[in-house]
Amino acid sequence: MVDQGSINALRDSAAQMEVGSDDDSSPIHAMFPIAGAMHIIKANGIYRIQLADEIDPQRTNPSILNTQQRALAFGSDCDLVRQTLLTSKRLFDSKLLGPSFSYDRAIELTFEALKDIIAMHEMRMALDADLKRIEASLASLAPKNRGLSVPSLGDARIPPRRIRGALRSLTRQLPPGRSLSGVRITSEGHLVVVRDEDAAWNPESGQLLLDFDVAELAAQAAPVARRLAREARRSSAPLSSEQWYDLGVDLETASPDDACDAYARAIGLDPRHVAARVNLGRLLQDTGRPAEAAEQYRAALAVQPAHPTAAFNLGTALEDLGQRADAIAAYRKALEADAEFADAHFNLARLYERAGNRAAALRHLRAYKQLSE
Repeated sequence: MVDQGSINALRDSAAQMEVGSDDDSSPIHAMFPIAGAMHIIKANGIYRIQLADEIDPQRTNPSILNTQQRALAFGSDCDLVRQTLLTSKRLFDSKLLGPSFSYDRAIELTFEALKDIIAMHEMRMALDADLKRIEASLASLAPKNRGLSVPSLGDARIPPRRIRGALRSLTRQLPPGRSLSGVRITSEGHLVVVRDEDAAWNPESGQLLLDFDVAELAAQAAPVARRLAREARRSSAPLSSEQWYDLGVDLETASPDDACDAYARAIGLDPRHVAARVNLGRLLQDTGRPAEAAEQYRAALAVQPAHPTAAFNLGTALEDLGQRADAIAAYRKALEADAEFADAHFNLARLYERAGNRAAALRHLRAYKQLSE
């Protein structure tokens, strides 16, 4: 049976409560009711006090005591608390605002707004922590500043249906846990070829292919390549723009200078040959001539504005020239043409981080990681 007398004696007697937490032993800065409950503001927190009679108004349970709850982990030391809740207590003066103004309701709404502001503040703090980690990761990664060549796998003379089939076969052939990012996929003639550190094979047939050292083959093939280039220039039967382009592709590894000449001849016959301009620009960029390379990329984009490789390469050339703002615009143009251009996302993340735009840097780095995993 409940001893009502003892409960009354306990509740009616003088009581003492120490408000605060282990990390907040500061004196009380302010106290006032909010939404019917007393709130106490200290340096590192706002505490909601609930009396035993508020919990058990019928006084039926002697074990119920006065309680405190930390409503916010920010107190009078926080500018946000001072500029909102503490300021509102002074501003919402009934002597100034009149008897029709609801002081209690205004304080309650201010406190609700403060909780939303604190939540946004904590989100910003978490974002700042993420961006610091990004800065460290960006500093440790080399920029993706090498221009890309045309054709890529998608530009080669292989139907998209065969490319998709080859990728599905490759996914089945890779060991468990091995991702596509660990291999290089290229085209050789009409074949899709996959290479890793140990071998080269055709994913459609599963057949292994002989894979020679490219540098060694290039050295051996250089004299032959130069001879072919000379014969093409002296031929009584002139080559077409496309034939000069194909010759340039064949000459790139063995004789880059002759490849440049072949691409230039292809462009001379057809100024709208986008692939030739992109490849010529990349070779010019590789030999330390970024301004001339940028001219070729811009000419390619004038013909085909939505060419992602031309736009990306233009960005890398502009970076070489120290024109970062223009490089950002070029990378953005590459993403407009191909939203899954991972290297464009990476370079944008790096440039935005240097420019102090951390939110944009985070957005593009996350996109890069998602696309490259």
